Amino acid sequence: MKILIASSKYHPYYWGGGEYSVKKLAEELSKYNDVEVEVLTFGEENNTEVISNVKVRRIKSKNIYWSYFAKKQSIFKKIIWHLLEAYNPRAGEIANLIATEIKPDLVHFRNIEDFSTSIFKYLSKHKIPTIQTLNTYFMIEPSGTLYRTSKAGYFIMKIWEQIFRIKKYGSNWLSAVVGVSQLTLNEHIRRGYYRNSKQAVIRTGVQKVNSNQSKRKNDNITFGFIGNLYETKGVLEMITAFKILKGQNINLIVAGAGNSDYSEKCHKLAKDDNRIKFLGKTDQETFFTQIDVSIIPSIWMDPFPRVLIEAYSFGKPVISSNKGGAKERVVQGVTGFIYRNEEELIESMEKLISEPKLISTFSNNIKSWAKIHEGDDIDQYYSLYKEIINTPQTD
Repeated sequence: MKILIASSKYHPYYWGGGEYSVKKLAEELSKYNDVEVEVLTFGEENNTEVISNVKVRRIKSKNIYWSYFAKKQSIFKKIIWHLLEAYNPRAGEIANLIATEIKPDLVHFRNIEDFSTSIFKYLSKHKIPTIQTLNTYFMIEPSGTLYRTSKAGYFIMKIWEQIFRIKKYGSNWLSAVVGVSQLTLNEHIRRGYYRNSKQAVIRTGVQKVNSNQSKRKNDNITFGFIGNLYETKGVLEMITAFKILKGQNINLIVAGAGNSDYSEKCHKLAKDDNRIKFLGKTDQETFFTQIDVSIIPSIWMDPFPRVLIEAYSFGKPVISSNKGGAKERVVQGVTGFIYRNEEELIESMEKLISEPKLISTFSNNIKSWAKIHEGDDIDQYYSLYKEIINTPQTD
């Protein structure tokens, strides 16, 4: 069977963990004997290349700009872009390209941005089954995060209402929809999306645990955060909680870059505590080999933070907020802790400080848990593809 994975961004263009998941899916599927994989994505020029044995076809965006450059655009252009994401007649050109040149048995939309939700109906007319994975809230909220610190004006709100009404209609043409967490899927379903689509939850699979990297190096306990330094990530809240802890045998490492104003606030808050260290943008191995416990302090409903799976791959226990899909992969008191507020975050860290052997126990639990779930997302997608392809397509 030929599977076309459609993603607004693909290697080497990354915004976050989602793009890494897309690349992993394409490369792992290409190892199946009965699967031919191709990736359709966007770029500054039309071209085709092969990346890690996967054919990648890049086309220019049919919207007024490619979302990879969204941060450089004016508010007016962004509104026009969102309107075209709801309905763009030029999406028919992409559908024709897919139907006449690529000719897949199924199209899997991993990131719908730049394709426009109107492409679902165009592909339905070509009798090509479609699947969409929900790893953001882009279908129901303009920023894709469901996190807002200010209210839009009446006129803007009315525009958004119309945009999402059209998107909801477009969602009815999909063959199937997949949430990377139950939470993410539920947020869409309760708003009336995907009424005609098969629904499933496929959580990001766990990688094989690197046993050598999971061992503690000394008696000190090092907590760590890695990711973009944005308000939604909750880094300020994490630093505030850590500073309350007593003792010099504990450290906090913060790795990543992001919003300059927010990053400055984080540095300012931490400057009087020599136990806190900032690494800047850092690769996974450098970061995870320096920490004992990974903290995911998100204050938004993150669909599924990929850093959780990365931490597990290094055998690192996770302390995560209960905001978002991470709580569906952290086994409370077995592979880490889930907390609801600052007090519980402090309690979780204090528990590991007072009982450091728990870190090794959690790490061993992660190894056992990972053996069960290693690569299960790829197998689940493979099974879903076969099921949808073998289901007769209706108008």
